[in-house]
Amino acid sequence: MSKDGVGSTPRPQPNPDLNRIETGKHHPATEETSGNFFGRQVSETESPSTLLSQDSETDSGIDTLSTTSSSSLSERDIEVSYSDEFDPEEEQEMGEEFDQLVAENDYETCCQILQEYPWLLKRDPSCLSRNYDKNNNTWLHKLCQENDDAFLSQLFCYPPVIDALHSLTNRAGETPHHLLMSQRSDIMKMVAEDIDPSAYHQVDQLGKTPLHLAVYNDQQANCVYALRAAPELLLQEDYLGTTPLQQILKDDTLHDEDKQLLFSVARKASPTFATQLDKALRQYNAPKALLEQLTLSEDEELDRADRAMISMRFKTLLNNAMLLSCKSMVVDAPWLLERYPHALHQHLPDNPETLMHMLSEERHAAQAVQQAVTTQQGRNALTLKNARGLTPLHLMAQTPELLEQLPTSINRDPAFSITNSKGATPQHLACRGHSYECCSLMMARSPETLFIRDDRQETPFQAMIRNTRLSEQERLKLIEQAATVPGFQEAITSIRDTPFCNNATLNNRMAQLARRIPLPAKPVRLQQQAASTGAPTNTSTLSPDTLKALDLAVDTAKAQKNHTDSHTSTVDSLDLTSTVTKGNAQLEQQASQLVQKLGKVGVYGRFNCFPNESTKRLYSMGDENASLQLVRKLADLGTPTIQLRLSPPDEILSDNSPCLTDTPRQNWSPEQHLEFQRMREVSLHKLAILLSGSGFDPNNGVPQTFKLGDSEIQVVEYDQAVEDEPQLELGFSALTDKRLTFNKLHPNHYLRVAPYRFASELQLASLDIDGDHANVRPLNLPVNSIIPEQLSTTSGITSEHEWLDQQFTQLGQPANHYGEQLAQLCSQCRDQKIHTGVIYGTHHPKVSESNTLENWTRALKGQDKPTVLFINKSRVNPNTLHVLNRIEKVPILDLTEGEVMEQVKALGQQTGPALCLLPELPKPVFQHLIGNSDLPTLTEGANTTSHLLETGHTYLSLLPEGQTPIPQEIGYPLEALKAEAFSYKLSMSDIARECLEEAHQLAVSGDYAGAQRVLEHNSMLPPLFSSNSQQSAHDANGLNKPTIAGLLKKGAAGRLGEIEAQALLAALDVSTQATSQYIDSCLDNDSPTKNHYQMLQQHVGQAFNNSVTVALARFAQFKNLEL
Repeated sequence: MSKDGVGSTPRPQPNPDLNRIETGKHHPATEETSGNFFGRQVSETESPSTLLSQDSETDSGIDTLSTTSSSSLSERDIEVSYSDEFDPEEEQEMGEEFDQLVAENDYETCCQILQEYPWLLKRDPSCLSRNYDKNNNTWLHKLCQENDDAFLSQLFCYPPVIDALHSLTNRAGETPHHLLMSQRSDIMKMVAEDIDPSAYHQVDQLGKTPLHLAVYNDQQANCVYALRAAPELLLQEDYLGTTPLQQILKDDTLHDEDKQLLFSVARKASPTFATQLDKALRQYNAPKALLEQLTLSEDEELDRADRAMISMRFKTLLNNAMLLSCKSMVVDAPWLLERYPHALHQHLPDNPETLMHMLSEERHAAQAVQQAVTTQQGRNALTLKNARGLTPLHLMAQTPELLEQLPTSINRDPAFSITNSKGATPQHLACRGHSYECCSLMMARSPETLFIRDDRQETPFQAMIRNTRLSEQERLKLIEQAATVPGFQEAITSIRDTPFCNNATLNNRMAQLARRIPLPAKPVRLQQQAASTGAPTNTSTLSPDTLKALDLAVDTAKAQKNHTDSHTSTVDSLDLTSTVTKGNAQLEQQASQLVQKLGKVGVYGRFNCFPNESTKRLYSMGDENASLQLVRKLADLGTPTIQLRLSPPDEILSDNSPCLTDTPRQNWSPEQHLEFQRMREVSLHKLAILLSGSGFDPNNGVPQTFKLGDSEIQVVEYDQAVEDEPQLELGFSALTDKRLTFNKLHPNHYLRVAPYRFASELQLASLDIDGDHANVRPLNLPVNSIIPEQLSTTSGITSEHEWLDQQFTQLGQPANHYGEQLAQLCSQCRDQKIHTGVIYGTHHPKVSESNTLENWTRALKGQDKPTVLFINKSRVNPNTLHVLNRIEKVPILDLTEGEVMEQVKALGQQTGPALCLLPELPKPVFQHLIGNSDLPTLTEGANTTSHLLETGHTYLSLLPEGQTPIPQEIGYPLEALKAEAFSYKLSMSDIARECLEEAHQLAVSGDYAGAQRVLEHNSMLPPLFSSNSQQSAHDANGLNKPTIAGLLKKGAAGRLGEIEAQALLAALDVSTQATSQYIDSCLDNDSPTKNHYQMLQQHVGQAFNNSVTVALARFAQFKNLEL
C-alpha cells in the first residue's frame, strides 16, 4: 500500500470548487452545475419532476414531497455497499490512513474521503467532535453547515452521530442541532424522529432554542418538528424576552397558511398547551384567522410542511442565482411563482437572461408561464430583453403550447409591441415560423401588431403570406382571420395592385379583399346654431325673443310649482325644444354682434402661484381654466381682439397676508424681482398647458400675441399700460381697490361672472367705472348657469394614442407612452371590457383626509369587469394610497413609473378596482378620459362640474356642501336628492354613518317617526339629513324640493309614495351595497338616474344658462345699446 494513498486508490485532493457556505440566514447548497434537490444530487439536465412524482401527492395542482426519505440507508447497507470493493487488508490500510489524517486535523481531505467512503466513520465517530476553528466549532458543526444532503443522510445513519447533534456545543452555545434547525429542513426531515425531544430545549448563549432559530430563518418544516416534540417552546423567552410566538406573529413574509399550520401542530401536540397558546394569541392581538382552531389532519400538516420546505429550498437556490434548478422546480411546482413572483426577474450577473426567459423556451412550462403572467411581476418580466434583444414573448412565439396557456387578459398587452434588435415583434417571429397555431394565436392576442414594419420594412402579415412552411389552406385561413383585424383594409391599400407572393390563389384572394376598400369618407360639417349670422337687429334694445330667453329659467321654474310626486310633470316642464330655440339664437346673435362691434374685449384672468408650487409640480389650475373659458367663449362669439390681463401671481395670498405685488415694482429688491419671475414662470406654464397647440410659448414671457381661431389674443402683465384699453372687461375676480388703482388700467365697464355655483350671488355688472366708484347692477344669471367648456373631440383622428401623445408633446413633456396606454384603456372601456372612472378633487383640504376613496373602491368591488380609476398622482394623499393598497388590497397602477397594461390585464383575476396614478394632464386629455369613462366621476370644483353637466356624464360631488353643490332645480328632484345623499355618504364620519344606519333600519321597518327622532338635531349629520326645522325645503329658485325630513314626515303621516319611499331608503342606506346599486343605475342607460343626468345636460346646454352670453346681453340691455 502506498504511503501517498489509501489502498490502491489515489488520495483525494480538496476540491477547489467546493461550495463554501457562510453562516447566516440563508445558505447556498451547491454550485449551479450540480444542484441538490431534497436529499439527492440532481444534475441540471435532470428534472426534479422525477423526485416530486415519487411518493408524492397532488392536491389541486399543488405538488408535494413524500415524507419518506429517498436517501435513507441503514448502517448495514452502507457497510455492504463498500465491503466488496476492498479486502480486509486494504480496509485496514485505508482506515489507518484516515486515522492519520484525523490526527493531523485535516478536515478538508477527511471530508472528501468520507463523501466517497462514509463507512470509515465507523472506525472512530469521535473524530466529528474535533475542533475545526477557534470558535470551538467541531467537525460536525462544519459538516452540518457545508456538505450536501446525500452525504449527510449517510452520516446520520450512525446513532453516535445523531447523539452528537445535541451534545456538542461551540463557543456561542450552538449545537449542530441548532444549525440544522436554522438551515437544513431537508436533513431534519430525515432525523427528526431519532432526535431526543430534550434537544429542542437546549439554548445558546443568547437563550435561543432551536425553535427560535428555525422561526427566524423561515424553516417552517423544522418548526413543525420542534412543535411536535415540544410545543411549549412557542412561549419560551430568550434572554431578550422574545418568544418564537412573537417572532411568528411579527413576520410579514410568513404566509398566514404557514402560521395556521404551526399553531395547529402545537395545539394537537399538547391539548393542555392549546389553552395557553390561545390565551397568548389573544394577548398579542393576533388576527382573527389565526385564532380559529383549525383541525388539520396529519397528512394536511405534512403537505403544508413539505410545501414550506420546497419554498425554502427554492429561496435558497434563487438567492444563489441557480436559475436552471429554479426553472426545474417551477415547472413541477408552478405555485412557487405565487409566493415568489420576483423570481421571474432574477438573472445571472452580466447576463440579462431571466427566469421568465428560461420558462418561455420550455414547452413543458405552460402551467408555470400561465401562473407567471397572473402576477404583476410576471407581466413586467414580459417586457425584459435578453442579450439577443428578445423578450419572453419573442421566445414563446413559435411554441403553441405556451401561447395557448396565456390568459385572455394578456391580449393586446404592450409587451407584444416590443421589438428585438432587428425591429421584429413577437408576431413577426410567429408568422415566419412553421406553426399555423402560433400565427393564429398571436394574431388573436395582438392584432394591432399585425402591420408593424421591422427594419426590413416587412410586416408580420406580409411574412405570413410569403411563408411557404405554411400550407396554402393555412395561409388562406390566416388571411380571413386578418381581414377581421381593424385597419386591415387600410394597411393593404398601398399594395392593392401588386402581387403579394408567388401563389396565385393567395394573390387572387388578397386582390378581392383589397377591392372592397371603400373610398375615404368626406366629413360632413354641421354649422352650430350659435354661429349663425344675420343682419344686426335695428333696434335700440334687445328683441322680445331675447328678453324672453333671458327670463326663461325663472318662468320654467315657476311651472314646476304644481308638480306632483311623479317625474312626468318635471319632464314636461323642462321640455325646452319648442320654447327657446328662437330665443337661444337671438341671445347668441346679440352677444356676437356686441363683441364684434366693440372690437376689443378684455378678460381679467386669475393666474396664480401657490406656495411651494413649481413648473414641475402644479397644485391647482381651476382659476386659470375658468379664465380661459371666458377667452374661448369670446373667441367663439367672433371677438376680433381679446386682451388677457394676468393677475399678480401671488394675488391668491393677498387676502391672508401681505404679498410681493402689493408694492410697486420700483420698490422691489433684486431677490424680489427673481421671486416674481419664478412665480410668473409657474403661472405662464399653466397658461401654456391650458392653451396647448395655440402657439403660446411660456418661455417668451409677456406681452405676447397669438391667434385663437379668428381672434387675436393679447396677453399682458397685470400692471402693463396698453394704448387701447378695452371698454368692457370680464372676469370672475372681485373688482377690488387694488385692481382699480394700477395706473388707471381699469376698463369703463366690468362684468363679474362666476364658474358654476361659485359665489353666484356676486355676479355683478360694474358700469361706468370712475376711480373707486361704479354703477353696480346684479346680472341675475340663472342659478345653474355655467361658463361653457370647449369640449375636446377626437373625431376624425385616425390614431387615438398619437393624438394623446401629441397633447403631451405640445406641453414640452415627453409622452413616455402615456398616450398609448391611455388609448388602450379608453378603447377597452368603449369595448365594454373594463370599467373606468375619473376622480378629481381629493387634494382639497376638506377631502384629502377623509375616507372617500376607501368607500368608493369598496362599492366598486362587485363590478363584473376589471375597473380602473384615474387620479392625479400629485393630488392624492400618500397615506390614503397606503391604506388602499395594504388594507383594502386595491392595486396601484403608476403610469408615471412605466407600463401599466400588464397590471390592467391582471385585474381580470380579481373583483376589485385598481387606482391608476396619472401625471399632470393636458386639459383635452383630462376631458377625453372623462368622456371615455362609464363610471360616475368623483369631482370637486366648478370647471370639472361644468364639463360634466355639459356632457351629461354621471357624477358625485366631493364637496356637496359649499363649493360644489348638486343641482336641485333641474332634472328629476328625487334623483337629485339621491345624488346629493350619495355624495355626502362618500366622506361621512363613522359616527354620522352609525346614526344614519339606525335611521335607515327604522325607516325600513316603517317607523318613519322613529327615524325622524334619530336624525333630529344631530350636529354630526350634513344638512341634507338633519331634521332640524331650520333646514331649507326650497331650492335656489325658492321652489319646494324633496328633503329627507320632508319625506320622513310624509311617511309618518302615511302619505309616502312608492317611488318616494325607494328614494328615501336609498338616501339613508350607508351600506356599500347601496352605493354599488347606485353605480349600477348610473351604468344603465335606461335608468331614471341616467335620464336625470341627460336632462341636466339638456338644460345647461341652453343659451340662457351660458353665463357669458347672458352677461353680455344683460350688459347691452343695461346700456340700451343698438345692435
